[in-house]
Amino acid sequence: MRIENIRIKNYRLFRDVELLGLPKLTVVVGANGSGKSTLFDVFTFLKDALTHNVAAAVTRRGGFRELVSRGTEGPIGIAVQFRESGGRLATYLLEVATENGQIVVAREVLRYRRGRYGKPWYFVDFRCGEGSAITNESVYGQEGAQAQREEFKLDDPSVLAIKGLGQFKRFRVACEIRRLIETWHVSDASPGVEEGYAEHVSNTGYNLARVAWNRGKPHPLLLVAEPEKHLYPSLIPGLVEQFRDFASGGGQVFVSTHSPLLLDCTRLEEIFWLVKEVGITEVRRASTDDLLRDLVAEGDKLGDLWRQALLPGAGPQPAKPLTREHNRSPSFQAMMDGVERLASRPPTPNP
Repeated sequence: MRIENIRIKNYRLFRDVELLGLPKLTVVVGANGSGKSTLFDVFTFLKDALTHNVAAAVTRRGGFRELVSRGTEGPIGIAVQFRESGGRLATYLLEVATENGQIVVAREVLRYRRGRYGKPWYFVDFRCGEGSAITNESVYGQEGAQAQREEFKLDDPSVLAIKGLGQFKRFRVACEIRRLIETWHVSDASPGVEEGYAEHVSNTGYNLARVAWNRGKPHPLLLVAEPEKHLYPSLIPGLVEQFRDFASGGGQVFVSTHSPLLLDCTRLEEIFWLVKEVGITEVRRASTDDLLRDLVAEGDKLGDLWRQALLPGAGPQPAKPLTREHNRSPSFQAMMDGVERLASRPPTPNP
């Protein structure tokens, strides 16, 4: 099971951004304060929301007003598209808002569509603690099959529906997204970590294999913030190869970095960079930049190109101004429509 697309709405610096066609190894670069830590915190937020509830997750981040993008009233939206075990592209969407002074799950959806143009089945569809789930999921995709739904009401409107439904095998896809969120892992490189310690990468990187595994099973998604910190430069190429080996074995890796040497070890299609302008961050992808593609094809190294400011806005250099399009805060329906368009696209080949 692998994440293919992510959309984030009204989450701190991210008013409305997408990361599309995510490879097995994703490398994120950007200037200080551009949102690399915020991007990783989105994953931690989802895990906190599942482990506890959205109210606790928001409170840990200073409250709703501190978490929601400046100049907006919310809601905060996170959409994750992933390949479920049956091979279909599923969408999990969480929307968080305030209602009568309380932080609630304003909308929670888990769905995928039948074919490219088929009407989607909403396996889970909840608003403020009330909703329904499909109970005959096994017949999905069969000709003439009709969805059978069961209504549920949660005790707490800030609790995720997949937290409860994901405990039952009959809600297979809910089980899968719950397990994915529960078991992904955010780490960093820490100077005092011993080689056998399994929470963070050590200053040699030799304990990466232990960090990547959880109770005898690999984390499906491993996020490592700035692994070059306290790491001997000569070990960086080997660490990147370990990341790639882990990804090729079925896992997925996100890495944030300030290291040109680490970029030299990556591929063009693996690099995303963040650009912050007027308090808003947008996401750009290296493989869609014509100049970068040409220079890499001619033999230039990505770390050198970064040093030469050819990833505009990814360093201390001024970024190109954002257009009005980047200052829009789309409605929830617009966000859902965007997710639908993503779901209708053919799968992106793995690099």
